[in-house]
Amino acid sequence: MDFWGMINKFILGLLALLSLLLGVNIYTDFRSMGTKAFYQINDFIPIDLQKWLPGMVESEFFLYNLPDLLWMYAFLLMVPLIWGFRLSREMIFWASSVVFMGFGFELLQYWDLVPGTFDWMDMTGISMALFLSSLTFFALKMNL
Repeated sequence: MDFWGMINKFILGLLALLSLLLGVNIYTDFRSMGTKAFYQINDFIPIDLQKWLPGMVESEFFLYNLPDLLWMYAFLLMVPLIWGFRLSREMIFWASSVVFMGFGFELLQYWDLVPGTFDWMDMTGISMALFLSSLTFFALKMNL
């Protein structure tokens, strides 16, 4: 693998990790979770978002939709890393599978088949994550 290929993989991995950590941190800092594990995560990720972003607690998008968008974005960035950073049938299959699962889970919530609250903004967030991850992948692929 050439130098730029390694740099691109590093960037994808770093973006995925940061997106995942930010999504988890939004949950642990801004939403009250009854489980002990969420509070222990705060010890692992010692970034106090409430201190740095005090006004965001009123934003429903920030609290409820952005974490889902960030997790989907992180997963979709990991798919090219797993499949060798090349566009292939396998990569498209796994990326589209997770997007369809995200949409499917939201629809199951809409039909009250699984617990949770259906939200059009979650559907929009999944679509945005797909768009942003595709944009990121192709920008890195073309060394922009």
